[in-house]
Amino acid sequence: MPAESQLVIRLMGEDLDGLTRYALYYRPMDLGFDTVGNGTLVAYDSGPVLVTDPWVVGHAYFGSWGLSHEIPKEQLEQIRLAPYVWISHGHPDHLQWESLELLRGKTILLPDHKGARIADALQDSGHRVQVLDDRSWIRLSERIRIWNFTDQNQDAGLLVELDGSTLVVNLNDLGNSGWFPAIRKIVSQYPTAVVMAASGYGDIRGMNHWDPEGAPIPSFAQIRKETGVRIGLENARLTDTLGGTHFVPFSSMHQYQRDDSEWSNAYLTSLGEFTHGYQSSQSVPLPAYIRYEVNGEISELKPQEIERQVQSSIEFGDDWSEVLSRAESGEVTNYFENIRTLATDLDFVTVRVGGQEHGCRYSNGGVGISFEVPRGSLLTTVRHRIWEDLILGNFMRTTWHGWSVADGMAGFLPLVKYADQANVTTDKELASYMRIYKQRMGRFAMHRHNVEQALIGYAQRSGASESSIYRTGRTAYRRIVDGTSRI
Repeated sequence: MPAESQLVIRLMGEDLDGLTRYALYYRPMDLGFDTVGNGTLVAYDSGPVLVTDPWVVGHAYFGSWGLSHEIPKEQLEQIRLAPYVWISHGHPDHLQWESLELLRGKTILLPDHKGARIADALQDSGHRVQVLDDRSWIRLSERIRIWNFTDQNQDAGLLVELDGSTLVVNLNDLGNSGWFPAIRKIVSQYPTAVVMAASGYGDIRGMNHWDPEGAPIPSFAQIRKETGVRIGLENARLTDTLGGTHFVPFSSMHQYQRDDSEWSNAYLTSLGEFTHGYQSSQSVPLPAYIRYEVNGEISELKPQEIERQVQSSIEFGDDWSEVLSRAESGEVTNYFENIRTLATDLDFVTVRVGGQEHGCRYSNGGVGISFEVPRGSLLTTVRHRIWEDLILGNFMRTTWHGWSVADGMAGFLPLVKYADQANVTTDKELASYMRIYKQRMGRFAMHRHNVEQALIGYAQRSGASESSIYRTGRTAYRRIVDGTSRI
């Protein structure tokens, strides 16, 4: 085991007194990073240089989400001092407008998302914005440079290099959309690589699903929690697949606070569960909130847990008894009619508000989606084009007609996101949109990804993915194809 890993284990096992912990936490950082909040990284080079996805005040998803832990005062001050702010994507637990108001005057770094909706909105509100070239190194200070990459889901990841020796791999909410090989090759060049990624049982995928008979459909998160999925083992596999030396739980620290979504707290992942069952001979897990110094010192931050307080949906502008006016009903209908790509798979979309039905029909047939949602958040959604926020808030009730939840989410949600974020509303626009991201990734890489995912899917369905032969073959394949050795 590397000496650094032994140091981590020794340090994390010590029961430090309060004064010692204070000295570890608050002495000046030369080169390294802190992790705080939901998914916030603060990188230092003789002072704070960069903060990512700062959610430090307020709530997200129409008040449904609140932070699970306080932001320590020292880290909050460093966040305010950092000259650069990187925003990965438009979800409100990453792009949190109240928090950005505290950071006016900073340079906001953005991935080059097709459509440039976030860049335009931030510039219109008076922020200083710099859109970064995709997959290019940009230096922010003498010893810190960054490399960001986008995918077709309007998400992005960020590599943060610290003095050429340590690499932070900030994946936030990214799923594998074909970028694994490129990141593995870069990671293999560094003796230390810290992987940070959202994980857990899956409440962030949306859970409030129903069948046409009015029965609840078990969610992805519910099934995984009830069957005892080992989250730590999954995170170990991700870290080892990328060639990382450490894993830090990230982009997953929230709680539900509305009276119509607080039931979702039953499917949250506790801090300990993110690394419980972690098994690897190549990497070690770290706690979610840490101070990591490139000189080898790693200390655990222990922010105060925020006491859960359930609040009425009315406090966030959502009275479930309110109905839509005729004009408002027209706004909802126009919103869905404008997304013509939905007509390929769907026959109808309906929305129930205050007991009244609204929506549109694309063609005759029984395949469709019905939503039940309060008026306030619905109107905010269609006017600002942020439908996925309703799904992830978990208070809207979604009924699937003629579609499984998995097929429905895979078929409906991406098309709505492309329309909302990049104004992709026709099949022709969709084809052009996908070509752009294929070109960024490389056609061979995209084709390879599709083939690999098909093979992985087959292995999972047949049960072979848990066999030692499968894992050995997969590792050998990656070493041959990628030319990497530490995977």
